[in-house]
Amino acid sequence: MTVGKRTAAFICDEPPAPNQSGPSTYNHTILQGLIDLGYAVTVICTTRRFKAVVTRAPRVEAQVRYIHARQVGDLLVCVTPQAIARAGKAMLKTLAPKRGGGASAGEGDRVARIGRFLSPRERRAVAELIPADVDVLAVDTIFRAAPLEGWKGQARTVLVAHDVFYERSRSFAENGFKVLPMIERDAEAAIVGRFDCIVAINSSDQERLADLAPARPCVTILPTASSKPAALDGQAERPANQIFYLGTRAHHNVDGLRWFFDTVWDQVRARRPDAVLNLVGSICEDFRDERAGVVLHGRVDDLSSVAGRCAFAINPVRMGSGLKIKMVDCFNLGLGCVTTRVGAYGFPVGEAAPFAAVDGPEAFADAVVRWIDQPDLARQAGLDAVGYARLFRQEGATSALETVLA
Repeated sequence: MTVGKRTAAFICDEPPAPNQSGPSTYNHTILQGLIDLGYAVTVICTTRRFKAVVTRAPRVEAQVRYIHARQVGDLLVCVTPQAIARAGKAMLKTLAPKRGGGASAGEGDRVARIGRFLSPRERRAVAELIPADVDVLAVDTIFRAAPLEGWKGQARTVLVAHDVFYERSRSFAENGFKVLPMIERDAEAAIVGRFDCIVAINSSDQERLADLAPARPCVTILPTASSKPAALDGQAERPANQIFYLGTRAHHNVDGLRWFFDTVWDQVRARRPDAVLNLVGSICEDFRDERAGVVLHGRVDDLSSVAGRCAFAINPVRMGSGLKIKMVDCFNLGLGCVTTRVGAYGFPVGEAAPFAAVDGPEAFADAVVRWIDQPDLARQAGLDAVGYARLFRQEGATSALETVLA
């Protein structure tokens, strides 16, 4: 650790990085805020998921320690049986990828794993990696809070909540999922109350988290976009029939896109046979079946390479809570978004909010077709999106973090 410099430890699942997943992007916002405030940060990662037994270590603007792997130069080497087994499975999937899928939900798909509490061995491993004299100890979600039990340090502890998990559990359960683990309100309140202060991802979550732990200060820190801001002068050149979708393989994404294909897309294509939906992200692995008007791009390093050729985005999510970070990326890319009320949850609203929130297959199809038929609507939403995206800048996040750490 740097002599004379304030220090922080950040317990995460995976290394914070933009353009990987919503949680990883949000953790990167927090990490960058700590760095901007002058902290020397140690990131402690609890993930057991690696693409191979030996893989390239991701680049992170901080020292990173793993409890299931060891870094040797630029390489990560799995060192626990759990990590080695999962890396082996990941390697087999690469050699023999699953074909098809996405047309319907099987029984196994109706299990929603919303998080994982650390095992006793993992708790001890994390506790051993926390510097004794650290000034700030930040923790990624309630699922990684256990190492605080019995910890004797004097650091200011910060819960980076990401979500209100009892509400997330309820939302998934109401949509027919078996939730693992099922989080109850009182259990979440007991964990949240252990921390000195709380970071919420939006103002709605801030109200609920403050209700769980009224004696603890709670602040909203909005996520930052992982993509580069769009140029305003390119809006008129985007084909009106090209639609953008960005998503990981998270349960709510797969469920929402299945619903869209089962109930909405045929309606759109019947009225606009030229409509094209561009799918970007790991969710493509769940929708390999060929569909008319659907293009699978998979993971891309530069989202603008696809989004720059699209008129607007969709996010047909039906369940969940928190804030849909992929919509922040869409706004930053100059795309308005047709979404549901669940998708719009937590976003600041106003006359220039660059999204249409509609529920039901017919209403969703109508909105999509309307934005294709009337390009000026999508173009104006895209222009509004660029301005709206300024709410999600790192400067604001760092300022809010400084407030809660004061």
